[in-house]
Amino acid sequence: MLTNYIKKLLQNKINLVKLDQVIDYIDKNSSFVSQVTLYPYLKTRAGTQHPKLFENEKFLNSLRISRWHIYISCVNDMSIFIASICAKDYDYSNIKAYKLAKYLSSTIFKKIKQNDIDDSEFHLSVKNISKIYKGLILNQITKRDVLFKKSADDLIKWAPVSEQFKKEDETILRNSINFRWIPIRKEVHQNIDTNEINKQWKTLSENYS
Repeated sequence: MLTNYIKKLLQNKINLVKLDQVIDYIDKNSSFVSQVTLYPYLKTRAGTQHPKLFENEKFLNSLRISRWHIYISCVNDMSIFIASICAKDYDYSNIKAYKLAKYLSSTIFKKIKQNDIDDSEFHLSVKNISKIYKGLILNQITKRDVLFKKSADDLIKWAPVSEQFKKEDETILRNSINFRWIPIRKEVHQNIDTNEINKQWKTLSENYS
């Protein structure tokens, strides 16, 4: 019994020792959060009409576009979050921290193949990371939930529902996505090895602009 429990714990352990592991983790969880916050909300809002709605090609196209934009913000929020942890542990300047965040996001976005939105949307979001999170001193942040505002903003902005619904449901939507981020942030804090990440980034950053 105890052996099975230990095995389960080991199977569920997340390794965030290498940058490529961090990148995979960001990608996987950004995809998860963008879907489990958007799709259930739309089904709830559509009520009994949701099966018919999800057969509508125009709506499905809007849904795919929405999902990508929310995913982009989720990736960037997570990249900034990871960079802020490293910044605090190793006293990165904002410039160095943003550089790491841009590297994480751009590496993920380069692998994506899709036809729903213009590819420039991915690259533009990386270019604007320092503007999106302007005013934050990343090596001094203790309450890192502030780093996840953009994904909440874009969930509301891009959800394919009426502006009236967005206004009525803003608090619900923000709470929904914020709730999803809590265990992910906790998991990162418990498993990330910033010492190893910092060593790898020190080498990579010399050749990354």
